[in-house]
Amino acid sequence: MGLTSALQIGRSALHYAQAALQVTGNNMANATTPGFTRQTAIASPLRGERLGAASFTGGGVMLAAIQRHVDEAINTRIRNALGDERHALTRQNLFSQIESIQNELTDADLSSALTRFFNAWSELANNPGDLSVRTLVIEEGVSLAGRLRDVRGEYTTVRDQIDRDAALQVGRADELLTEVAALNLSIAQAEQGQGTASSLRDQRDQLIDELAGIMDLTVVAQESGTVDLFVGSTPILLGSTSRGITMRTISENGEPRLLIETRVDGSDLNVTTGSLGALVTARDDIVSGVIDDLDQLAASLIFEVNRIHSQGQSGKGFESVEGTYRVVDPAAALNSAAAGLPFTIVNGSVQIHLTHASTGERTTWQIDVDLDGVGADMSLNDLVNAINTTIGAGNITAAVTSDGRLSLAAADGFTLSFSDDTAGVLAGLGVNTYFTGEDASDIGVNEILVADAGFLAAGSDHLQGSNGTALGIADLKTRALDSLDGRTLIQVWTSSVESLAIRSRTAIGQAASSRLVRESLEAQRAAVSGVSLDEEAVNLLNFQRQYEAAARYISAVDELMQVLISIV
Repeated sequence: MGLTSALQIGRSALHYAQAALQVTGNNMANATTPGFTRQTAIASPLRGERLGAASFTGGGVMLAAIQRHVDEAINTRIRNALGDERHALTRQNLFSQIESIQNELTDADLSSALTRFFNAWSELANNPGDLSVRTLVIEEGVSLAGRLRDVRGEYTTVRDQIDRDAALQVGRADELLTEVAALNLSIAQAEQGQGTASSLRDQRDQLIDELAGIMDLTVVAQESGTVDLFVGSTPILLGSTSRGITMRTISENGEPRLLIETRVDGSDLNVTTGSLGALVTARDDIVSGVIDDLDQLAASLIFEVNRIHSQGQSGKGFESVEGTYRVVDPAAALNSAAAGLPFTIVNGSVQIHLTHASTGERTTWQIDVDLDGVGADMSLNDLVNAINTTIGAGNITAAVTSDGRLSLAAADGFTLSFSDDTAGVLAGLGVNTYFTGEDASDIGVNEILVADAGFLAAGSDHLQGSNGTALGIADLKTRALDSLDGRTLIQVWTSSVESLAIRSRTAIGQAASSRLVRESLEAQRAAVSGVSLDEEAVNLLNFQRQYEAAARYISAVDELMQVLISIV
């Protein structure tokens, strides 16, 4: 080996030491840069020369590669953990919002409003003729109805906010796919199958991590350096082409539902984790669930109170009265879907009374409501005909209003009252009822009662000073109802609140555990990919000494060459 070869060895040592110093400096400069992956300059010996039959000398050193310290298995687990954590945190936040709306264990909660309402009826039972207590009953009803509407309105606001947040998440995910596709192209062009474009790969990993926090994600690496992304088995990015994602709303059983799809061909994406997965599933699982529970409570409250009140009597009779519920098709059976009534009317009968205003003489007629499923069942038109025929012209006029409601008018000098409604036809059509509306969205107190508390029914059996109706409604506070699977109205609500509280605590626990898992995995990744300034400082000294030694070696070889030249 000649002196020229010796110089090349020194040159290679300088070149490697210089590159290693640059890599070390870059590591130290990016020690706190989010997403940066530690790099190492990998050395490889150069092929040397044969000096003799069994002797070889080295040819120096070369920079074989700049290695990124990445554990893809840990990265995959971290992305799963990110999705789980964001999913749990989103659900926890939604539960917190709903619990804040319910505001239980305060004087302004729905449980307290229900209790005050039934207590007012109990007080009316003790003082059925007291006008101030009647007014209190109506005021408590107005307050309860307002609270139900407010709670439902706030639930709906949360659901609308979920829709907006989901749209934002979909938009951000679509942007991330476009950015990852662009980086895929840049990486493939930069590497061309050789080497590693570390900075570009770090940027891409950060974007993929963010995307994994939004939705389900499977990452498949390709030999070209690009990655393909899948949700389940559906591709959302292939190489440098993003298939995009979008969101649309469909109606399912009358309720809006969110669908996540690919933008290219509309393939459904079953997104179940990440913040987007939490929003999509929580919308139906949490928010729509509590709305349904509240509507069930309100509907049961409306019907059960109305069923009792409609059969009761007040100090006043009606000269005329109209039902509050509209029949879509007056010719359809009253218990059919075509009738469109919110509450079910069954086979039975109802008694209608006419009282002479001057003499107090009362006449009673029983109207049979034929809904036994044998032959033609009774429609609203049939009911009107039955009333007019049974009671007789001149005593009462029954009719169907232009908007499909039942109208009853007594003859001059007479008033109307009702009792013994085994069919629920009065409550079903909204005649002599306390509440109006169908569920928590539109519940209210009958305007007739609001205008004149004298029409509030407290008694029964037409007995002056009786309190049967008031007692019956007050008893709903503790009465188990078959329509509610043997629970009371208050139990239905408290059960919904307790169930939500349990699920909320579970969500808090899941958020805490998923955070610990993510932090543990990130600590493992930091041990592999993170920068240790102490370690890099030691490396810096080593490469500095290597550079100095290589420079001294070249200087020594140069002196030898000068001596040789001078001899020659």
